[in-house]
Amino acid sequence: MRRQDQSTQSIAEPDVPGDAGTTRRVMRRTTAATGIAGAITIVLAVLGFLAPGWFVGLVGASIGGCAIALCAAGTVVLARRTALWSRAARLARALADGHATGGTVTDAIGLRGPGATARCGEPIRLHRPGAGLQMWSRRRLPTQLLPVRADSGPLASGRAVIVHPRPDSLLPGPGDSIEIHAMGRRGPFLILRPDDGAVFAADCWVLSVA
Repeated sequence: MRRQDQSTQSIAEPDVPGDAGTTRRVMRRTTAATGIAGAITIVLAVLGFLAPGWFVGLVGASIGGCAIALCAAGTVVLARRTALWSRAARLARALADGHATGGTVTDAIGLRGPGATARCGEPIRLHRPGAGLQMWSRRRLPTQLLPVRADSGPLASGRAVIVHPRPDSLLPGPGDSIEIHAMGRRGPFLILRPDDGAVFAADCWVLSVA
C-alpha cells in the first residue's frame, strides 16, 4: 500500500507551480540560524573580553578565543548556505516560469544548458510522525531520503539526498524523468520533474532538515 501511495504522489499534478515555496522556507530558516550564530559570536566577544570580562588570564583567553572563532566560522558557513538557498529560490521560480510559458530550461535559468538528467530510487521516510522529540514539538511534514544518480555533476557517482517536504506532499518516484540542478557540490540541489514542472529542494546537510 505504501509503494502504491508513493507512486500515486509522484504522478499527481502539483498544487502550486515550482517548489511550492520550499526553497524560501529553508532559506528563511537558514537566515535565522545565521543571525543566531552571529549574535552568539558578538555576545561572547563583548562579555568575554570587554565587560564583565569572562575570559580572564591566558587559559580563559585561549578558551574564549577558540569559542568565538568557532562561532564566527559557523556564522560564515551558514551565511554562505543562506546565499546558496537564495540562489536556489530564484532558480526554482525561474524553472516554474519556464515550464508555465513553455520555454526551455536554458531560457528560464539563463545558463548554458539544462540540468543533468538523473534517475532516482524509492523515497525513504527519515522519521515516524510523533516519535522521539517530535512528540513535544510542532508537527512537521515528513522529510524523505532519496537515492539519486545523475549523468553528470556532483551526483554522478550516486548519492542519497535529503528531500525537503513540499506542502502538497509530492515526491519524485523511480519512474519519473528528472533533472538535477546543483548550487554546489554538497547542495542545495533542485530536482526538476519536466513532465509537470514540479521542483523538489534537496540537500546533503542533515542539519538543514526543515
